[in-house]
Amino acid sequence: SSTEVAATRALVSEDGIPPVIAIMGDSIAQQNTLVTGGVYYTNARGPVMWMLSYLGHPWDFQPSDNVAVAGTTLDVIIANQLPALLALHQTRRYQRVFISAGTNDTNSARSIADIQADFLTLFRALRAAGIIPVHTGIRPRGIDVAITTAKLANMRLNEWLFLQSLAGLIEFVPVSEVYADTSTAFGNA
Repeated sequence: SSTEVAATRALVSEDGIPPVIAIMGDSIAQQNTLVTGGVYYTNARGPVMWMLSYLGHPWDFQPSDNVAVAGTTLDVIIANQLPALLALHQTRRYQRVFISAGTNDTNSARSIADIQADFLTLFRALRAAGIIPVHTGIRPRGIDVAITTAKLANMRLNEWLFLQSLAGLIEFVPVSEVYADTSTAFGNA
């Protein structure tokens, strides 16, 4: 249809070159790529790799465009990954960066206000560089039989992230329902 053609054309520049994307964040983001013996590979268990495959690879992505590190909290992402990504942006010119972050922050009992402040710092820095931040939502976690403080914080932060997308600061992909175990009432993965 003409709508589909227009949508596809919007993903590609006038010279036919697809825009470039990057990845940053925690282990969920890191698992999109694998480094073995100094060689970078894409990894079939990464959600961004699956997205690219389902969409027909509308964006250019190289495994070296992934600066994510497992176990990382937002303050460390800002201190380490953000400068690395902005340095790469000088030559790669990212259109979007897909972010998985927040779960390690809530699990380490950081306050929601501090987490939100760090998210805003990260999102505004990316926007200032001309990069659209895309947050893929804080995934459910746990196998316990309780709605823990961290799980409640994750739910509140996902609602807040959604509001940031409505305000135009980020794009938000609400993936919680995909990962949630609907046989429990406890916010487990």
